[in-house]
Amino acid sequence: MTLQSEADKLTPIDTHWELDGVRYRILGWQPPGTGHPIFLHAGGSGEEIRTSTTEYQNFTRQMARRGFLSVAVGLPGQVVDDAPDTYDRDAAVTLRCNNNEHSLLNVSRDVFTYRGPGDNESTSALATICRLERADCSAGIALHGASLGALLGTLAPRFAVGITASLMWSAGVYVAGGLSCCGLFNATSCCSSGPDVVMGGEMMACLVDDPKSVLPSNRRRRIIAAGDFYYGDCVCPHASGPFAECTCEQGREGAIAPGAVVQSALLSGYDCGGATDCIQPDGSGYYVPSVEEVGGNPQHSMNNHVFWAILATPASRRRPGENPNNMLNPNFVETRAPWGLKSSFDWLTRTARRKL
Repeated sequence: MTLQSEADKLTPIDTHWELDGVRYRILGWQPPGTGHPIFLHAGGSGEEIRTSTTEYQNFTRQMARRGFLSVAVGLPGQVVDDAPDTYDRDAAVTLRCNNNEHSLLNVSRDVFTYRGPGDNESTSALATICRLERADCSAGIALHGASLGALLGTLAPRFAVGITASLMWSAGVYVAGGLSCCGLFNATSCCSSGPDVVMGGEMMACLVDDPKSVLPSNRRRRIIAAGDFYYGDCVCPHASGPFAECTCEQGREGAIAPGAVVQSALLSGYDCGGATDCIQPDGSGYYVPSVEEVGGNPQHSMNNHVFWAILATPASRRRPGENPNNMLNPNFVETRAPWGLKSSFDWLTRTARRKL
């Protein structure tokens, strides 16, 4: 049976999980039959996942065609439809590792807590998915995180039983933002106020690789683009400007020390010196695609942070007739390098199905 004929038989999933009175959507696809391993995509801090988004239409379908019950989940820190007045997207996640209610550790615990088969009490997104009729989380759990979702997903194995593979994109170990108010290169910070101030460039130590991690390094792959102005090797004058105004220094002597390669090594459990390709024979490790590899739309400052997409030019700079919608990046689709669509999801499929 071909992947295409299998895709024709996929049925949609549209449900939710709930935290503190806020309902977060769970959208995806399930193949016919039962007993499927699961794929969970956790996205960035933009709008909650919708049926029209690139990630939903492509990533969840890609993995459903490979036999996974595949979903994208809404997260704290995202825009949520019909949220109560008490929900504050900007305060829902703080980039800290302490015991603050909204710290990365506590939010990850809320999203991913799962105690294994028979867990009928946990209310997390992951536990909700594992209780779906066609799911079998003992057959494998593949986590895919991007940006905010990757920060939270990196910590997920601390709280979830049965995760077998982790593919994390566009997230580092330092408070992000380049020269922004909350930035990596900013000596002071206006991210927040009071006793729990987040300083620009502060390390989020809970994300650094732990040799005793419950998910071994050979089950993890990370991608940070060199041109990622949050975690990569580019300094941008302001977040809303075109990427063409950023200064990128990958590979130059004296380049920004905590750039994409350094952060990837801190996160992955591998260290290949200054090499941008640290993918191991088994496919785990990290890869840092260059600005040239990613291509994309230089009119958008998030161009390399969201390396898998061609981001629509902001309306103020959009030319007549230019597409106002985000699209999959053809470079990401067509490349066979480890940062690309086929390599990423082929590796995730193989690894997630392998028993711990």
